[in-house]
Amino acid sequence: MDWSILRDKTVETLERLMDRYQFAADEDKEDSDWIAQARRNYINDAIINDQELWIPYLVDFDNAAKAAMHELFERGKRVYEKMSAKYKGWTVDVEATLLPSKRYPTLHPIQDRFHEMLWEHALRSKAMNKYFKWFASSIDWSSDDTHHLEKLEDDVIYDPDDNWNEGLDRELTKDLHLSHYFHRIWECSSFAYTDFIFVREFDTRIKVSITKDDTLK
Repeated sequence: MDWSILRDKTVETLERLMDRYQFAADEDKEDSDWIAQARRNYINDAIINDQELWIPYLVDFDNAAKAAMHELFERGKRVYEKMSAKYKGWTVDVEATLLPSKRYPTLHPIQDRFHEMLWEHALRSKAMNKYFKWFASSIDWSSDDTHHLEKLEDDVIYDPDDNWNEGLDRELTKDLHLSHYFHRIWECSSFAYTDFIFVREFDTRIKVSITKDDTLK
């Protein structure tokens, strides 16, 4: 696969603008969101007709994300069960979130300090919310729910029979069973394909909320 588009002058210009107007400051400017969208569209349009060459990278990314989701589910479930046992009579909510690792992907064809910094800034919470949008997928448990998740397949985030391949060649990807996690990044963020298909590591975040239920004696 020829990744020369990533060194394209237009892409480099847009990335410098991203660094200057979005990431250089300690706050995020919504009026510069168009820069990330323009970069995403430019790169995706340039490689969309070569899907058979980079789809294998996407499949490897998706498989890694699925494995990470299973680990995240087991960890979140253990936390929920432990906290529910400890705080009986309280409402316990657990939110387990999967994010691409803040470590710059070692498989990415562009390896330099500028792009490492760009990646680190993009995955800051504020930058992600305002700039690349909030695409993170979460698995939730709550004492208020009548249905408690016992396995990952019970959650909408993961169905092994689904195939979220919109935007891709339907025939080429018909048997891939791409996950909802891929869909969220593709649909809800400003990441180009080339930003995330090289990701193989993920970070997890577990958020626990405990509220006293005054209706219980």
